[in-house]
Amino acid sequence: MEALIHRFENAVVRMETALGSSTAPAPASADTQKPTEAEIDPLVTQLDKIIQDTFGKIDKEAATIGEDVAAASAEVMSVLAMMRDFVDISLRAKKPGMAELAEATKPMFELAMKLADPDRRSAHYDHLKTFGEAMSALQWLVMDPSMGTPAGYVKEIGGSAMMYANRVRKGQAGRDTVDTRFATAIDAFFKQLEEYIRENFKTGLKWCPNGADLKSVHPAMKIAPNPPTGGGLFDAFDGKDPTTMMKHVTKDMKTKNQPKQAPVKSQAPAKKPVAAKKDAPARPPKTELVMRKWTIENYVGDKAIVHEAESGQSVYLYNLVDCVVQLPTKFNQLTVDNCRGCGIIVETTTASIEVINSKKLEVQINGTCPTMTIDNTRGIQVHLSETAAAVELHSSTSTDMNVLPMWLEEEIPVPQQFVHKLVDGKLHTTTEEHV
Repeated sequence: MEALIHRFENAVVRMETALGSSTAPAPASADTQKPTEAEIDPLVTQLDKIIQDTFGKIDKEAATIGEDVAAASAEVMSVLAMMRDFVDISLRAKKPGMAELAEATKPMFELAMKLADPDRRSAHYDHLKTFGEAMSALQWLVMDPSMGTPAGYVKEIGGSAMMYANRVRKGQAGRDTVDTRFATAIDAFFKQLEEYIRENFKTGLKWCPNGADLKSVHPAMKIAPNPPTGGGLFDAFDGKDPTTMMKHVTKDMKTKNQPKQAPVKSQAPAKKPVAAKKDAPARPPKTELVMRKWTIENYVGDKAIVHEAESGQSVYLYNLVDCVVQLPTKFNQLTVDNCRGCGIIVETTTASIEVINSKKLEVQINGTCPTMTIDNTRGIQVHLSETAAAVELHSSTSTDMNVLPMWLEEEIPVPQQFVHKLVDGKLHTTTEEHV
């Protein structure tokens, strides 16, 4: 949740002005012209069709899945309606100032953030998490060229959302069920939205140079006359990388830097800081290149780690917790070490993928990979595209391993129990078969 908040807020923080709390929408004035159906821009009509053909179908069936899915689906449709309206506004208004743009998009991002952290106890957690991941794609609306291409960003977020959508339809290959239709619609949404943005908004929203001011086209928006006093997270980050600030917070909170805060306490309560000190040395997140090796380490809860390594370079992921990592380029080798609860999406490696000392991982290979090694790992799901079907899997001292061929939509367990027999002085090994 924190990582997703950072993504939404960083998109707005770059706009220089911190914002206060949302103000209630003002009623539209009588003279405000609302476009008639005949005046709606074809780009907006095209976006309407994408939404209705994908999430619209999900929304119609959401109640048959569960009440919580139906409620979340209604909120998703509200967010997508805001996205649609904002595209429409951008085609009729001239580009606003940073504060105006931030205020106009704030309600949309706030509702999207509400969907980002669903109840893990829900029986439909994967459905809800798919919604949350999907809505983080809204950042394309406020992207500028320095942040990358909007279509590329949407494609990457689509990969994260499909990781959960594939869980929804797991084990239902070839069947037409509400769950398979759910996953199919999610996949279609991202493919169509990516193509739509690539064709029409290659570098971002176009805006209308001779258009009206944003406030007149979007009358419900009210710009706060003064920045808030507190500022919250928006002021705290002020356009900076949040990880640089984490270093200072960690240092200030170390017990050794607070020796005078409890001089009158007895020795018994004084033991508490000693226990807390074990968690204090958490290292700050870091991404660095040394020689030909990229090291990405110590990230927690970041669902949007995207790194484009070059051919001949290797990538080393270390000590990541509850993260989603996307490696969309062709590179040499990937090593995953001491990671927990992560999703890793790989395009192509020319050498190998090695997973060691890790727990509860999902690795998806979209391109090719000659060899994958799994060592001392508990709980790993390997999603393979058809082009990755020839990969050789080597495992040792690992449990709860499954291979999921994406074209078959089924789960194949990797054997972890074996039978050994001496035959003519030689040891023969076969997998344990359970009847």
